[in-house]
Amino acid sequence: MAIHPSKALLRINHLLAETDAVYHQMSSKLGLADSTMHILYTLLNAGSQCSLKVIRQLSGLPKQTLHSAISKLEDNGYVILLTEGRSKCARLTESGLALAEATAGRIIAAEDRVYATWTPTELAAYLTLTERYLSDLRRECDSLQK
Repeated sequence: MAIHPSKALLRINHLLAETDAVYHQMSSKLGLADSTMHILYTLLNAGSQCSLKVIRQLSGLPKQTLHSAISKLEDNGYVILLTEGRSKCARLTESGLALAEATAGRIIAAEDRVYATWTPTELAAYLTLTERYLSDLRRECDSLQK
Protein backbone atom coordinates (compact mmCIF):
# COMPACT_ATOMS: atom_id res chain seq x y z
CA MET A 1 0.00 0.00 0.00
CA ALA A 2 1.50 3.31 -1.08
CA ILE A 3 1.13 6.19 1.34
CA HIS A 4 0.76 9.68 -0.05
CA PRO A 5 0.22 12.18 2.77
CA SER A 6 -1.40 15.43 1.77
CA LYS A 7 0.63 18.62 1.73
CA ALA A 8 -1.47 19.87 4.63
CA LEU A 9 -0.64 16.78 6.70
CA LEU A 10 3.07 17.14 5.94
CA ARG A 11 2.95 20.80 6.99
CA ILE A 12 1.00 20.05 10.17
CA ASN A 13 3.41 17.27 11.15
CA HIS A 14 6.35 19.58 10.49
CA LEU A 15 4.83 22.30 12.69
CA LEU A 16 4.11 19.82 15.49
CA ALA A 17 7.70 18.53 15.36
CA GLU A 18 9.06 22.09 15.36
CA THR A 19 6.85 22.93 18.36
CA ASP A 20 8.14 19.87 20.22
CA ALA A 21 11.70 20.98 19.40
CA VAL A 22 11.05 24.43 20.89
CA TYR A 23 9.72 22.86 24.11
CA HIS A 24 12.82 20.65 24.21
CA GLN A 25 15.02 23.74 23.80
CA MET A 26 13.17 25.49 26.60
CA SER A 27 13.65 22.51 28.93
CA SER A 28 17.34 22.32 28.02
CA LYS A 29 17.87 26.05 28.56
CA LEU A 30 16.28 25.69 31.99
CA GLY A 31 18.50 22.71 32.84
CA LEU A 32 15.88 19.97 32.92
CA ALA A 33 15.21 16.78 31.04
CA ASP A 34 12.00 16.83 29.02
CA SER A 35 10.37 14.20 31.26
CA THR A 36 11.16 16.20 34.40
CA MET A 37 9.78 19.36 32.80
CA HIS A 38 6.56 17.55 31.83
CA ILE A 39 6.08 16.40 35.41
CA LEU A 40 6.80 19.79 36.97
CA TYR A 41 4.58 21.51 34.39
CA THR A 42 1.69 19.15 35.13
CA LEU A 43 2.11 19.42 38.90
CA LEU A 44 2.28 23.21 38.75
CA ASN A 45 -0.88 23.39 36.62
CA ALA A 46 -2.62 20.97 38.99
CA GLY A 47 -1.90 23.09 42.06
CA SER A 48 1.21 21.14 43.17
CA GLN A 49 -0.38 17.66 43.59
CA CYS A 50 -1.60 15.15 41.04
CA SER A 51 -2.03 11.41 40.63
CA LEU A 52 0.65 9.62 38.66
CA LYS A 53 -2.07 8.32 36.32
CA VAL A 54 -3.16 11.85 35.44
CA ILE A 55 0.45 13.03 35.06
CA ARG A 56 1.02 10.17 32.63
CA GLN A 57 -2.16 10.98 30.68
CA LEU A 58 -1.42 14.71 30.44
CA SER A 59 2.29 14.39 29.74
CA GLY A 60 2.22 11.42 27.38
CA LEU A 61 5.22 9.95 29.21
CA PRO A 62 5.64 6.18 29.17
CA LYS A 63 5.01 4.60 32.58
CA GLN A 64 8.67 3.59 33.09
CA THR A 65 9.96 7.06 32.15
CA LEU A 66 7.46 8.69 34.49
CA HIS A 67 8.40 6.47 37.42
CA SER A 68 12.12 6.96 36.80
CA ALA A 69 11.79 10.76 36.66
CA ILE A 70 9.49 10.83 39.70
CA SER A 71 12.01 8.73 41.65
CA LYS A 72 14.77 11.21 40.83
CA LEU A 73 12.59 14.14 41.86
CA GLU A 74 11.74 12.32 45.08
CA ASP A 75 15.41 11.46 45.79
CA ASN A 76 16.30 15.15 45.33
CA GLY A 77 13.54 16.24 47.70
CA TYR A 78 11.37 17.95 45.08
CA VAL A 79 8.34 15.66 45.37
CA ILE A 80 6.83 13.29 47.87
CA LEU A 81 4.71 10.33 46.87
CA LEU A 82 1.40 9.81 48.60
CA THR A 83 -0.94 6.84 48.42
CA GLU A 84 -4.60 7.66 47.92
CA GLY A 85 -6.61 4.47 47.86
CA ARG A 86 -5.13 2.36 45.10
CA SER A 87 -3.41 5.23 43.32
CA LYS A 88 -0.25 7.19 43.98
CA CYS A 89 0.01 10.94 43.90
CA ALA A 90 3.02 13.19 43.58
CA ARG A 91 3.09 16.41 45.57
CA LEU A 92 5.66 19.16 45.19
CA THR A 93 7.66 19.94 48.29
CA GLU A 94 8.55 23.53 49.11
CA SER A 95 11.81 23.21 47.19
CA GLY A 96 9.97 21.39 44.41
CA LEU A 97 7.47 24.21 44.11
CA ALA A 98 10.34 26.71 43.89
CA LEU A 99 11.97 24.59 41.14
CA ALA A 100 8.67 24.21 39.27
CA GLU A 101 7.97 27.95 39.40
CA ALA A 102 11.51 28.77 38.22
CA THR A 103 11.29 26.35 35.28
CA ALA A 104 7.83 25.15 34.23
CA GLY A 105 6.36 28.41 35.52
CA ARG A 106 8.50 30.35 33.07
CA ILE A 107 7.26 28.19 30.19
CA ILE A 108 3.64 28.66 31.28
CA ALA A 109 4.21 32.42 31.44
CA ALA A 110 5.74 32.37 27.94
CA GLU A 111 2.77 30.43 26.59
CA ASP A 112 0.37 32.88 28.22
CA ARG A 113 2.24 35.79 26.63
CA VAL A 114 1.92 34.18 23.20
CA TYR A 115 -1.81 33.51 23.57
CA ALA A 116 -2.37 37.01 24.95
CA THR A 117 -1.34 38.40 21.55
CA TRP A 118 -4.15 36.47 19.83
CA THR A 119 -7.60 37.93 19.45
CA PRO A 120 -10.41 36.16 21.31
CA THR A 121 -11.73 34.97 17.94
CA GLU A 122 -8.35 33.49 16.98
CA LEU A 123 -7.99 31.75 20.31
CA ALA A 124 -11.54 30.37 20.17
CA ALA A 125 -10.96 29.07 16.62
CA TYR A 126 -7.69 27.43 17.62
CA LEU A 127 -9.29 25.74 20.62
CA THR A 128 -12.33 24.59 18.65
CA LEU A 129 -10.25 23.08 15.86
CA THR A 130 -7.75 21.47 18.23
CA GLU A 131 -10.55 19.89 20.28
CA ARG A 132 -12.23 18.67 17.09
CA TYR A 133 -8.98 17.20 15.78
CA LEU A 134 -8.36 15.40 19.08
CA SER A 135 -11.89 14.00 19.17
CA ASP A 136 -11.70 12.85 15.54
CA LEU A 137 -8.25 11.33 16.04
CA ARG A 138 -9.44 9.42 19.12
CA ARG A 139 -12.31 8.03 17.04
CA GLU A 140 -9.82 6.94 14.35
CA CYS A 141 -7.65 5.36 17.05
CA ASP A 142 -10.63 3.42 18.40
CA SER A 143 -11.33 2.03 14.92
CA LEU A 144 -7.77 0.74 14.36
CA GLN A 145 -7.31 -3.00 14.39
CA LYS A 146 -4.24 -5.18 13.98
